[in-house]
Amino acid sequence: MKKLVIVVLAGAALVAGVGCGKSKVTQCNALIDAANKSQAGFEHVDPDKPEKMKAALEKVKKGNAEVAAVQLEDPKLKGFRDDYVKTHEALAASFGKLADLSVKLEKAEKSNDAKAAESLGKEAEALEKAMDKDSKDSDKVIEGINGYCHAL
Repeated sequence: MKKLVIVVLAGAALVAGVGCGKSKVTQCNALIDAANKSQAGFEHVDPDKPEKMKAALEKVKKGNAEVAAVQLEDPKLKGFRDDYVKTHEALAASFGKLADLSVKLEKAEKSNDAKAAESLGKEAEALEKAMDKDSKDSDKVIEGINGYCHAL
């Protein structure tokens, strides 16, 4: 009889534990939905149109804030969320710098300042390399989220 009571109590604790909080699937869906929405800003990023690029980056920043605000209980998902926000903040900052460089480069070319144009061109190349790294880091985070969530 004593063993039966322990088993029943253990079963009740298990049910209560499962009933508390959001399931991992629900948490995954919330994170993935927010991340997908945040990607919309990147679709409108065009280095040749700095004004539009700045507006698109505001959407990216807003999307990142929404991803950061997703309430998660699972420690692994919290890590993915934080990594996602970190990599996308880095990408957004790089795109902002690229927009600024684009404006400066255009001015240098219009004023026939070859030296400034060359220097800015090299800066843009270095920035693009950094952005490639940030993009690869982002892909790894997204793959991690998808792999973890699809395994559930």
